[in-house]
Amino acid sequence: MIPAPHSALSQAPMSVARTLYLTDAQQTDIYHQSRNHAVSFLQNSLSDLHEWEFISEKKSVQFYRKKSNDGTTYTINGITRIVADLDETMRTLYCDNSTSLSDLFSQLHDDAFADGAVLAALPGKRDPSGICREQCSIKTLSFRPFNAMDKARQYTVVDYCTIRTGKTDEGGSVDATDNRLGIQLMYSTDAADPASASSRRLASSSLVHGASQSTDAESNISASQLLPSGFIVYPTAKKGVLEVIFSWSAHDPRGISRGYKKSILSLVASVARLENIFLALRIAAAGFIKSKNWVSDKERSYCFICRESFGAFRRRHHCRLCGDITCSKCGTLTAVKLPVVGLCQVRICMRCLTENDSSRINVSLPPSTSSGVGTGPRSTSVTQRSSAGMYHINAETALLNGYVG
Repeated sequence: MIPAPHSALSQAPMSVARTLYLTDAQQTDIYHQSRNHAVSFLQNSLSDLHEWEFISEKKSVQFYRKKSNDGTTYTINGITRIVADLDETMRTLYCDNSTSLSDLFSQLHDDAFADGAVLAALPGKRDPSGICREQCSIKTLSFRPFNAMDKARQYTVVDYCTIRTGKTDEGGSVDATDNRLGIQLMYSTDAADPASASSRRLASSSLVHGASQSTDAESNISASQLLPSGFIVYPTAKKGVLEVIFSWSAHDPRGISRGYKKSILSLVASVARLENIFLALRIAAAGFIKSKNWVSDKERSYCFICRESFGAFRRRHHCRLCGDITCSKCGTLTAVKLPVVGLCQVRICMRCLTENDSSRINVSLPPSTSSGVGTGPRSTSVTQRSSAGMYHINAETALLNGYVG
């Protein structure tokens, strides 16, 4: 289920980090803590709407802030939908080596991500049938400042990944929605204290853009505390479409600064890039040039979408996903970050794009109704939060039906 081959993403230099050795007792304790944190993470992320404040919606991602009277914690949730397979998604999100970790985070967070390393990978937990249900590792993540008001930050975290199966309704139809739920959880740990000093020195050299190493530079790196954060992924009623919740929760006993809050929002906003990451993976894995799916020019004298014939003023273009041939009007150039090649533009036909975009039909908040939900300037926000309650209903029901039992 979870064990992934080496990432198909572009190969990046692996961080030189000290290997962390854990005793059997430490490993057992980490798994026990992770399971408990996973339960609280689900409950907090899918809790009643009155505990969350709707912030905005951008690029098909809805942003929520968890209300808190304590200024030392700050939690942001980003919710979206993507076209992907649950198992493929969890394999991609859980990085079992430093190379795949750096690849994924550099694609998600661009230049803001400085470095990452897998310090220790714990043996996976398998069920009686031999399927791996849980994986856990210790990792370091370093980020450059997202804005002028913040500082570079480093996290040493436990990364826990699992797929749970909820209870199946009696008499359920064959076409019932997949009742599995994936959790990729990260939270701060002090298990890597012996390696933290060398990791901070390593991060400082990469955080400063070509500048000489100095005491001032190292002092600007903050070893930050991450509360249970990560991804919750579950299928929707639409086949092949997943609902994704990305949460980032930080704690600072001195209080969360304004710059840090903006950085957290920027981190969560990266969930909008997941669609392109999986699109790039599918394109890289397709291999249509050597496949029978690749339609040759001789086989297609017209655009397979609009049926217009090709000629001197209507050129042929191959879709890099389905391999068929379209005209320029029925295909569009889409920017994706491809393995090895990096960021580039590839042509994708309107049919494939429509299949991707159709996953977001229910993501957009519906217009306000005349039912009188809220009045005055805040009525729109109240209506948005109320309607967004349906957004959580699948996962909330899943939680009650025994996903974490």
